[in-house]
Amino acid sequence: SDLAQHPPASGVASLRPEAHGGCAMKRWLLHLQCRYAGLTVAAAILASQHSLPAAEQTSSDILPPPNLRVSFDQHGGDWTQGNCGSRNLQSPININELYVPPAGEFEYAYRIVRNESFRLYNDGRAIYADVAGLDFGGISIPHATAPWYELKRIDIHSPAEHTFRGQRLPLELQLVHAPKAGFSGEQLVTISVLFNTTRELPRNVTWPSFLQQERSDGRGPYKRPREFAKDFNPNLQPFVRREPPIFDTSKDAWVGARRPFYIERFLEGGTFATYRGSETLPPCDERVLWLPRGGAPP
Repeated sequence: SDLAQHPPASGVASLRPEAHGGCAMKRWLLHLQCRYAGLTVAAAILASQHSLPAAEQTSSDILPPPNLRVSFDQHGGDWTQGNCGSRNLQSPININELYVPPAGEFEYAYRIVRNESFRLYNDGRAIYADVAGLDFGGISIPHATAPWYELKRIDIHSPAEHTFRGQRLPLELQLVHAPKAGFSGEQLVTISVLFNTTRELPRNVTWPSFLQQERSDGRGPYKRPREFAKDFNPNLQPFVRREPPIFDTSKDAWVGARRPFYIERFLEGGTFATYRGSETLPPCDERVLWLPRGGAPP
């Protein structure tokens, strides 16, 4: 199996319960020895400012059903599908307390991804990587409904959905895990990882227009991030090495042997909160155990 050929990187994390904003919160701190000591890089911004020519595949099957399609004009305030109007366990949230000693543990194990591809989609709601069935790895977490959760999808949001002490960072990756086959339950466990940049971002930008753009706007060809540029982040390159898919399209993201994809780097050395919340897009089902990382990874 792939896991046998590429042994997974694994780790154990510790946790401490904490009250926050009326929600039961817990802090988790990874006790790991980093694979690459001293690696310090800044974040890259996923949302390109260049035009996006047609992707490899266009299909109406990419879009969600008409009743689940969204407009971001009111930032989700007008969504009424499913549980979106609820104020009980809705996500995302703002997290204020970031620095709490850990108490407790969870485990993760992800294999090194190399010499293979996964599919990137743009359904007008998010750009996401579908990795279901690729055995990338997963996590085991206390008090969850299943003993092991496999990584199924990586959602990409720019700007970030969660905020820390009121600050909204420019990029958020959400690693969505579902119970391993053979285990019952609909609970999802989603790790949220935020990224920052030293660049000053444009203000008053209608970010969702990037997702729902259907054709080129004439701003020139896509240019992938340069390796020695300021804010270059090697952990994000599988998503930006090629131009992201435009609305209602998908394309392959290839990971070669020389620059593998290390998913565990999104977790290494991090401190995590946890809270019970919802999916952030309609129908906003309240079935997600969230693990937001406190602070951007290296």
